[in-house]
Amino acid sequence: MAKKFDYFVCFSDITKIACKQAELLKETTDNYSIDNIHENIKVMHELERNGDDLRHELYDHLLHEFLPPFEHEDITSLIEKLDDVCDAIDDVLMKFYMYNITTCRDDVKFITQGIIDCTLKLAEITDMLPTYKKYTKKLFDIINEVGIIEEQGDYYYMEYSHNLFAVNDINEIIKWKSLYATLEACYDTCEEATEVVRNIIIKNS
Repeated sequence: MAKKFDYFVCFSDITKIACKQAELLKETTDNYSIDNIHENIKVMHELERNGDDLRHELYDHLLHEFLPPFEHEDITSLIEKLDDVCDAIDDVLMKFYMYNITTCRDDVKFITQGIIDCTLKLAEITDMLPTYKKYTKKLFDIINEVGIIEEQGDYYYMEYSHNLFAVNDINEIIKWKSLYATLEACYDTCEEATEVVRNIIIKNS
């Protein structure tokens, strides 16, 4: 008899991939070298593809599932949002290469740490999701914490973009304004995923 597919494990596994991506992003930018960017992009892409594989596997099972843990539309909404997190982090390193970034700005280390914090909270949420009825308050508390971290990400985006316009190099301004927006999108996707979880819990409580 085939082993029953575990949707909760799938959610948890994809968030753990996002955590690995966030760690790789921080490591790459903290010790930035244009000479290593190709190899790091390759590793990042592989992680992102692993997330895609999990998403595809979930859809294959959902197509024939009679009694999934939540409504089909809620499951698809959550897995898509989790995939968006992986895609957003993956996109950052691609932009570093596309814009031919040779030196990383010091403030990026604060932004990437926040992305790590968001993904770790997201992983904590998906790990607890199977017992959501027992730990609803705790889950909502963590979801709210992600919202606070996302607000910090908004602050970084505003302040660092403001500081950028003191640079007398239009090419640097254009490149880094886009990079800050790409980094900020990582926060947004994490928060969006947690809000899907919140809605699922409310609907099923």
